[in-house]
Amino acid sequence: MVFKQHKPFIVVLSIVLVMLFCLTIKPGMNVEQSGRSLKEIEQSSQNFLEKASLLNRNLHSNPNFKHSEAEYLEVISTYKKALDRDRVKQNGDEILLAMAKLSEEIAKEFHKPRYYYSAIDYYQQLFYSYPQSRHKTSALVSVAKIYEKDLADTEEAIRTYSEIAKQFPNSITAREAEAKMARLLPYDELLTEAPKEAINQREPYITSIRSFSSNDYARIVVDLTSNVEFERYESGNSIVIVLPKVKLTQELAARNLATNLEGMLTQVKAEES
Repeated sequence: MVFKQHKPFIVVLSIVLVMLFCLTIKPGMNVEQSGRSLKEIEQSSQNFLEKASLLNRNLHSNPNFKHSEAEYLEVISTYKKALDRDRVKQNGDEILLAMAKLSEEIAKEFHKPRYYYSAIDYYQQLFYSYPQSRHKTSALVSVAKIYEKDLADTEEAIRTYSEIAKQFPNSITAREAEAKMARLLPYDELLTEAPKEAINQREPYITSIRSFSSNDYARIVVDLTSNVEFERYESGNSIVIVLPKVKLTQELAARNLATNLEGMLTQVKAEES
């Protein structure tokens, strides 16, 4: 499977989001550990958390005062420093929750959808990295709401509501998620499931391709039936992602997948080779 896109943009596959995030934060953690004890690192984490909490309170102390995007990002950056040093995962879920909520605020305040995706990433990291957190349920619900209401991504909203029903069976949250799905499904023409014959085989399949592009942000999500390795190279004005031995589902193969967009990403094209 060859997957092309026009520059400037770097493909982010949904199956490797957590891996990429970890690669981003590890260097900073290694630097801090050099010549320092675990106790000192944890104390540093607490200091950054206290500083971030103070900045956050100051940010919201006067609801009528308009803060700059840079001020919001400074608070998130300080929370991230606390998270990087939280080696025993003592406060990580609270930190990620604060970062997610701030990202949502930036997206709404400055009309920049890319921050919604940042919020989703923080909520998902909270959900998967802190299974005992009291915020686990609300984090996944927040992801579904962002997809449904803020990004108008019905397909991904349904997938997330489905995951909520699966993760929290026989709960009020699950029943509410099922009701949301029942309301959204009749209008979701893009939702497709991989055919049974595809799932039963060992060959990985692409089940859906979604893309978003604006003047300052772009994103592509490729859903697959299993994890795969990929290759990336540039060809002229395009960035090409090669997924060896990956096939399209029958429904996707029958579609015209050459999608023209506006903004940073001008075209997305997928083809089997």
